[in-house]
Amino acid sequence: PPTGPGSSKETKVKASRLVPLLLIAAVLVYLIVGLPKGFSTDLTRIGTAPVTVVGVHDINLVASTEMMDLLDRLHDHYGDEVLFLVADINIPTGRGFTDEHGVRAATLLLFDAQGRKVTTLPSPLDEAVVRGEIDRELRASRSAS
Repeated sequence: PPTGPGSSKETKVKASRLVPLLLIAAVLVYLIVGLPKGFSTDLTRIGTAPVTVVGVHDINLVASTEMMDLLDRLHDHYGDEVLFLVADINIPTGRGFTDEHGVRAATLLLFDAQGRKVTTLPSPLDEAVVRGEIDRELRASRSAS
């Protein structure tokens, strides 16, 4: 059987080399497109602001998308007064965070200036309740300083 250029054996070898590259490209696209926009996933920043809100995100859940919309509105309202972070369960640091805190996707956690968890709010999330919790923690932070 022919083994030169254009043979089926050569085509199979080229295809077998291409599959891992395509897989890597697909994972990179997923990570770039799938991560929430505008929110850091650097969870080491917890406790570096008077109040830190961490949203546990999973791109595959509608409730998680709704939570991200809520985080956008909250960020618009509070600006830099509150630090907003995302724990994406599809990356190792996000999975570790959810395991450590025993929470699922579409959950918000509030942390104080010392990095202590003060509130856990599972979905469905009510914006007024979330704002009330953030406001309460901001008042506590101001009175402590």
